[in-house]
Amino acid sequence: MSIPEKAKAHGLTVDKLMLETDSPLFFGWKDLKPLLGKKGVHNGKLRNKPLQFITSKRRIGKSTTIARWFLAAYICDGARYLYIRRTDDLLYSTMHKFFNQAIKLFNQHFADVFEIVLFHCETIEGQLTYKICINWKDEDYTPVEYTEAGDKKDISEQRAEELRKKDLKERSEDCGNALSLKQYEKAKSAGYDGNNIMHFVYDEFMAEQEVDYLGSKDSRDVEWDDLLSIYLSVDSDIGNPFLNKVTVICLGNNAHKYNPILLRSGVNIYLAQSPDAVCISPKLEPWVYYQIEGTDAFKEMQKDSNAYWMMQHDERLRGFVFDNKHKDNKQEVIQDLISTRTPKGCDFYKTIILSGKYYGVYYRASDGLVYVDANKHPIKDGRTEALDLHSYCNGNAAMMVRRWKQSPTLNMIYERFLCRKVMFSDEKTQFKFLQYLEFIPT
Repeated sequence: MSIPEKAKAHGLTVDKLMLETDSPLFFGWKDLKPLLGKKGVHNGKLRNKPLQFITSKRRIGKSTTIARWFLAAYICDGARYLYIRRTDDLLYSTMHKFFNQAIKLFNQHFADVFEIVLFHCETIEGQLTYKICINWKDEDYTPVEYTEAGDKKDISEQRAEELRKKDLKERSEDCGNALSLKQYEKAKSAGYDGNNIMHFVYDEFMAEQEVDYLGSKDSRDVEWDDLLSIYLSVDSDIGNPFLNKVTVICLGNNAHKYNPILLRSGVNIYLAQSPDAVCISPKLEPWVYYQIEGTDAFKEMQKDSNAYWMMQHDERLRGFVFDNKHKDNKQEVIQDLISTRTPKGCDFYKTIILSGKYYGVYYRASDGLVYVDANKHPIKDGRTEALDLHSYCNGNAAMMVRRWKQSPTLNMIYERFLCRKVMFSDEKTQFKFLQYLEFIPT
């Protein structure tokens, strides 16, 4: 019998595994299940949304809950999964650890029913494949050998260990795959098709810095395109190219608002309109965005922790920008972000047009510094981005606002500003750009 068949015989369900291992302090099944059930309308049909964005601060339980769900769905239903990280190095360093806590919780809470005795990821036919083996408590797995006459043989401890390893290998099952986004096209060319994958996670989809995202300065769509390509590969079968069954989970810690996937999917437009929203789920969009804040008990623990004490700078950023209470509406300029000369090491990135005026954007790769110059703006083919009503969308203001929200350049400047890694050639330029980035309250 396979693992799902034995789980069914023992009366195990995904709900039972998940609820038994939930904690009242952390994000859990009681929080995730309603998100997975969110409906949207497409082509006149009501259906579950395939794309889930889940973000939070660290240590709130989101990764453990997703890992538990993946394992529970395989144990009970045979649904295979896919674990994704951005690069090979990140993948190899976390692909095992992602499931460690989930395995520990299952073995603790269901010790009278089963034990996950083997879980690892190995290369099989060029693919990183997860293998799982379960010992059921009502079955005897004592290694035994028989003579030709059918009698039990006395075996040494060394031989018993060899038989145990052989038995574990024979009973282990393929339960999923691991893949780096950077090497996806290579894996696809090698024949990867994600057979029977029912859900996958892109772990840490929000990078710490803008330069960490895949792609070049002129092409920021690599990650979104690869994510969709993976989805098209796994959400299909022979003779059925669109199963409409796969769920994509994008997990991220709160790094910054620039993200190529959020930009391409249009999530950032809604975030700009409702920056404090906990859950955003427009009925005509295929995604759900959920910002985990944690339970009241978790928040109290967080506030009382040394870690939270050291992370106070996150809160200070909110009052760091401008004082907008003066009746004459003059904004306080942050003087240490003004430089009349281009900082050393900054290379030309792109020319931007705002309200008919040209600005040069320069970037220093060594430390991520961005410099905006109102006087020096080279005009190069493919390196100019028009973001004003006179130069774009024929004066359509609604389209213009959408364009601002999706601009990788403006979002990059925003992210660098929060890190105090952006400088402007003069006060007027600083004010103009921050106004477009909606830093100034209205």
